[in-house]
Amino acid sequence: MANNELERREDNKSSLTLLLSGDAQQPPTDICRRTFEFAKRVVRRVNSLLRSTATDIRARQLMRAGARVGANVEQGQGSHSRKDFIRRLNIARMEAREALYGLRLAGSPLKGR
Repeated sequence: MANNELERREDNKSSLTLLLSGDAQQPPTDICRRTFEFAKRVVRRVNSLLRSTATDIRARQLMRAGARVGANVEQGQGSHSRKDFIRRLNIARMEAREALYGLRLAGSPLKGR
């Protein structure tokens, strides 16, 4: 592989990491710390929910999605190829959207009670 191609791949990987981390001044591992903190906040929110059949189902789904965000980011950091790195971070992005949807649901009271 040509040296220019290797540099271009590293630049693209860094750009994607910076895009997801939201701060050009933070090191790439910042996204790992931030997604771990996000998972901890999801756990705290789930633990604060009143227990019922409906909330238990939503809570389990929310916990899984919240934890998978960080898990996929961590796996992406250890990728052996740019393609796998991008795939893992795209999966993490989809999981984050699912978790945010679950958090919105968890914050809305059930109607008809």
